[in-house]
Amino acid sequence: MYTYEERKRAVNLYFEYDKALTATIKKLGYLKRATLRKWVSEYSPATRKVQLNSIHYTKQEKEDAWKRSV
Repeated sequence: MYTYEERKRAVNLYFEYDKALTATIKKLGYLKRATLRKWVSEYSPATRKVQLNSIHYTKQEKEDAWKRSV
């Protein structure tokens, strides 16, 4: 179990390392990626990097984008 101070330190370090999970975990040496992701979501939910492959568009949005590109 991690204390509030340990969790907050990890989240702060994540931002100091430009939101790099791997670099933050290497620096701390005791954390798993999923744990750090969870803490970042808890303490700063709107600031986590968004992975492009996690964005899903509706069929209509895809069709509209295709029509604009042609």
